[in-house]
Amino acid sequence: ENLEDARKVLANIAKFHPSQPQLNSACWYLMGDIHDRLENQKGAFDAYLKANEWAGRVAAERGLEPQDFIKRLAGLQSA
Repeated sequence: ENLEDARKVLANIAKFHPSQPQLNSACWYLMGDIHDRLENQKGAFDAYLKANEWAGRVAAERGLEPQDFIKRLAGLQSA
């Protein structure tokens, strides 16, 4: 219910787990949602950008190539 307190807690968590990209990604996506609910569009946008950067690291660790994924999605749409 208290979005501002949640934002402060998540801001500290993300700083303490740089070696855990999946956790950071989830925290930043949640931070984006909180900023969105607080009607802070710039904060939401910035948080989602960071979330996507961390998600990219997760994908890279798993050997996934973003372009391959996009090609697969395009193939599914045309089928």
